[in-house]
Amino acid sequence: MLGTLGGAVGFGSLLQPSIAAEIKKQQKQVCLIWLDGGISQYESWHPLPESKFAGPFRSIKTSIPGVHFSELVPETAKIAHKISIIRSMETKDPNHSSGVPRIQRGDPIDRGVTYPYLGSAVAKLLGPANPELPPYLWIKPGNGGFLAKEAGFLGARYGTLALGDGKPPVHIHRPDGVSAEVDAARNALRLKANERFKAYRGASEIDAYETSYAMARQLMARKDIFDDSKLDAKDKERYGTHPLGRHILQARRLLEAGVRFIKVNSYHWDTHGDN
Repeated sequence: MLGTLGGAVGFGSLLQPSIAAEIKKQQKQVCLIWLDGGISQYESWHPLPESKFAGPFRSIKTSIPGVHFSELVPETAKIAHKISIIRSMETKDPNHSSGVPRIQRGDPIDRGVTYPYLGSAVAKLLGPANPELPPYLWIKPGNGGFLAKEAGFLGARYGTLALGDGKPPVHIHRPDGVSAEVDAARNALRLKANERFKAYRGASEIDAYETSYAMARQLMARKDIFDDSKLDAKDKERYGTHPLGRHILQARRLLEAGVRFIKVNSYHWDTHGDN
């Protein structure tokens, strides 16, 4: 599905409605793990032991005859027949800061309009897998918050809610002394104020705020998906206690809860000198 959607975005039209409807029936979900800089292809999916650029690690057989991975990924090598490895993906852009969004947006050239990131395209095409949860969440190091710009020309409603360090939005718990009834009344008043404001102001900024509020309220009603005490100890050990391991385990929980698209980021792979 990733290849289909990525290609569709890159060619300037998201998908034919009939194709999108068929994919939606399949209830597909996506976890995009993005390693900025990334592990070397020679030391992961495409070892070339005879190359002058080859590192110290040997290549090993996989479950697919004739296909080899690096010895650093032995467990993945065992299930190679269940995954698709694409060794030809690239951009013609040598600049890091522009190359990353190009590949995540499927936009190889400047077209005069900002294209949506993959998660926003999926949110638009397939909608939420669970109506009680946002369709697109992003787990990343550092700060969180709603990012409307991820949606590009699709508009703010298809932006992402970033969870800084995998943590839920700040103030996810209703304050003591504010009943559910009072909270609902305040929210209704806010919605009316937004509608009145839209009547004589641009709607894009209001849509961005409204989407971020709606996502936050959805997560307030599902605080259980952030309860670490419910995690299996064996899973914690298997995924690791380092940030990337914790974040990928959190992504799995969110997928199981019904989030359509999760992006997980890990930064600082590209050290340039300390290799």
